[in-house]
Amino acid sequence: MLNVCSLNFGFTKKRILRSLSFSLKKGETLQLKGSNGSGKSTIVKTVLGLLDRVGGEISHRAGRIGFVPQRSGLDLSIPARACDVIEAGAAQSWNFIDPFFRRKIGPRFERVVDATDTRALLGEQMANLSEGQKQRVLIARALMAEPKLLVLDEPTSAMDQQAERRILNLIVRLQEEFELAVVMVC
Repeated sequence: MLNVCSLNFGFTKKRILRSLSFSLKKGETLQLKGSNGSGKSTIVKTVLGLLDRVGGEISHRAGRIGFVPQRSGLDLSIPARACDVIEAGAAQSWNFIDPFFRRKIGPRFERVVDATDTRALLGEQMANLSEGQKQRVLIARALMAEPKLLVLDEPTSAMDQQAERRILNLIVRLQEEFELAVVMVC
């Protein structure tokens, strides 16, 4: 699904992290662990192509990649309901002219909502949800893109131990159900 060879990371062509190599197959999980500021999110953003690499190679056969960013980056001043956030994950090919958009994504939406246990949250404003509920909604949004690789940036931050356990169990269950490779920053 993902192959990273001698990848160098940094900013403005200055290397910070050197020669990282790994490969990830379908059904496997890679956890990037480290202290705050150690470069975990930089690695993920570089692998996703959101930041330029300084050197090395990245290749993937995953097709679409689902990305779940840190919840701290959410703008909760925008009044979005959970259902709107989840639907947005399927919007890569959506346009204003397609009146059948919701009908086309309906079966996928239903499957993802059931798999992430977000049905009861659909009408709720994101700002009113707990951290665990927000995370389930963001995971559902990522799954709407039908990824084969799911990348999660600190999926359990700001959660109590019980909520953290539920999210990690959910990720394991979704990995099996949707046949995903998973990269997770911890």
